[in-house]
Amino acid sequence: MGKVCLMIVAVFGSWFLVSGSPAWSAATRTVNPPSDLKINTEIEAVFDRDDHIDLRDVHVKTDRGITTLSGTVLTDYEKAYAEQLVGDVRDRLGRERGVVNEITVIIPADADLALAKDIRSDLLQNPAVHVSKLKVSVQNGSVHLQGFVPSQDQKKRVDKIVKGGRQVASVQDDLVILARK
Repeated sequence: MGKVCLMIVAVFGSWFLVSGSPAWSAATRTVNPPSDLKINTEIEAVFDRDDHIDLRDVHVKTDRGITTLSGTVLTDYEKAYAEQLVGDVRDRLGRERGVVNEITVIIPADADLALAKDIRSDLLQNPAVHVSKLKVSVQNGSVHLQGFVPSQDQKKRVDKIVKGGRQVASVQDDLVILARK
C-alpha cells in the first residue's frame, strides 16, 4: 500500500510540475515585448495626465524599442523630468531604459522670457511649493501665473518666490486653489 501511494504521488507530482506548476509555466512562457505603438501610447498618456509640468511641446517617437524625445522645454529640470517619466513607463512595461533625449532647452532671447524661465524653474524645483499645470508668462516685467495650488498658503508661497529678489513690475496671480480630498 505504501509503495502504491508513493507511486501515485510521484506520478501526480511529475504531471503537476510539467503541466500545471506556476514556476514551470513562468519559465516556459514567452513574453512578447510591447509594440512601439503601445510604448508611445502609454508615454503620451502619462504626459497628458501629468499635472506637474506642461509637456505639450515634447514629442515622443518609439522605433524598434528605442524611445526618442524631441521638442522644447524651458528648463533642464523639465528635460530630465520628461526622461524620468519615460523611463518609469518603460520599466512598467518591462522594457529596458532605451531612451534618447533630444529635447532642446530654450535659451531665452529677451528679458521677459528669461524672467519667465527663471521663475518657472524656481517654482518647479522648490519642494515646499506644490503647483500643477503651471504656466508663467511675462510681458514688460509683469508676471502672469496660471495653474493650480492646494491651499491659500501655497498661493502665498508662490507669490513670495516670484517676487523674491527679482525685478518684477507686477504679479497677476490667477492660480486656482483646489482643495484635496
